[in-house]
Amino acid sequence: MTDALRERLGFLRAGLRGRLRWRDRQDRARARAAMEAVVGPGPGIDRLARRHLALHEQREHFVLDQLSSRRADPAGVAVLHELYAQRRGVLLSYCHHGLFANIGAPAARITGEEVLAVAGDWLLKPLDEAPERERRWRANLERDRVRLIATSAAPEELPRLLAAGKVVSNTFDMPGGMRTDFLGRPVMLASGTARITHEVGALVMLVARRLRRGRPLVTFGATFDPRDFGRWEDLHAALARAHTEAILADPAALEDPRRQGAWEQWATASSWERPPR
Repeated sequence: MTDALRERLGFLRAGLRGRLRWRDRQDRARARAAMEAVVGPGPGIDRLARRHLALHEQREHFVLDQLSSRRADPAGVAVLHELYAQRRGVLLSYCHHGLFANIGAPAARITGEEVLAVAGDWLLKPLDEAPERERRWRANLERDRVRLIATSAAPEELPRLLAAGKVVSNTFDMPGGMRTDFLGRPVMLASGTARITHEVGALVMLVARRLRRGRPLVTFGATFDPRDFGRWEDLHAALARAHTEAILADPAALEDPRRQGAWEQWATASSWERPPR
């Protein structure tokens, strides 16, 4: 059996495991609530919720089986190479959509340098204190030359790194203080991507990873130059529109916004507005 076939079969089995979770009442309820928070209630919710469970299992399979993170679309690779050559810094902006773990890994092969990735403190705890899932995730990152930056350190570290021409990946869809039209509803989003890149003049490039013919593939999307926007708020709104379009093309692939650490029970069909902590 070839590696490619083995990889495809692994994702197929993971998807089937996820669909079997539909039999569990609690899993059904959580999946329905997640999809209603993304697209609102409607007759297609059960179909999306079943797919949501399948894609969740495939995402976990991707992390736990330590699969290769570097396979990328050649056209996007060429564009990122050109952007990196400008030495203005590139922020790879992604959402918790599809197989997002270690999404900056292809950039290390393109640039020949380590890639930086902003991550929550939960992923940076000492390895001897981390559960098996996080240890495997960290092993993948080390293998693919991706170095983590704690979210708490990002406001200070990101401007410095981007000004030095580095490539950094950062999530766009995290709770914050910026009221944003996102996924067709008001969402309180973090705004660091737009504020920092606008401040230092770094480029923003959308990035995602999905299954293509049963295998993971990173695709690089639209590029945003902050010099084209008079205010960082305008850049933030443009990024929100672009990410919305990508997510709604496959809403079931979005990680549950009601999960712990995200918007939790405050992610509803009408708004995602978690109170400040």
